[in-house]
Amino acid sequence: MGYSIGGRSSATLFMPLKHEERAYRLVLEYESLDQDDPCPLAHVRIITKPVNDTIRENLVCRGKPLPPSTVPLKTDDVVVSGEFAFPGDWLAKAVKDTSAGMEYDIILEWPFANPNATYYLDVETRSDFLTGQISFNLLYEHTDKTLRPLGHSIQVGTAMDGGELVHRLKLLDREGDLADDIDLSGAILRLKLPYNAFDALKFAKESGYVPEGTEMCHNFELSIRAEMKGHMSSSGAVIDG
Repeated sequence: MGYSIGGRSSATLFMPLKHEERAYRLVLEYESLDQDDPCPLAHVRIITKPVNDTIRENLVCRGKPLPPSTVPLKTDDVVVSGEFAFPGDWLAKAVKDTSAGMEYDIILEWPFANPNATYYLDVETRSDFLTGQISFNLLYEHTDKTLRPLGHSIQVGTAMDGGELVHRLKLLDREGDLADDIDLSGAILRLKLPYNAFDALKFAKESGYVPEGTEMCHNFELSIRAEMKGHMSSSGAVIDG
């Protein structure tokens, strides 16, 4: 069972259900409400899928690499797109406390960006709604060397077919002070793997649905595109916004 609130936060209750002759009852409870929201909404999606299919399709390693630690944006038309993975063995070494999930930084190196030009930046991730739920934030280094938010991922609500979760970049409204304190030459794209993803990985290894010794991974898709506004893209289209 997965839920999202306002398109910003989401979580799953990853629980294998045993065969029962009677129906299961799902009780939804609000622990707190936004007092400023006259009509708070919770969008609930229930996905049921055979456990062995879920593990085989989403948690078994397929030889995909880690996401790149840096993405050099040295031209006016850059596309980085592909399938990547966080291997279970790598996660076990990199993350000691899984209760807070895991963050993975990708540095966007943009040394030759034209300060007088306008650019189009798009980031998208696709992961499994039941076992992955990868999201991200876009950060920049302020003149005082602190990291400050520049954007975050939002769910694409229409892209839930088959249990796939799609996140796309939404920039914060920072117009007016971009030129003063934002240096995009070292912006950081911070991927976030939630804590429940580690529970899914642990269950998959102990479930008996895969042969002992099978390497487990969190598989996902990542796309980064940076294009100059008004510039002819690689597809032959003019980027106007």
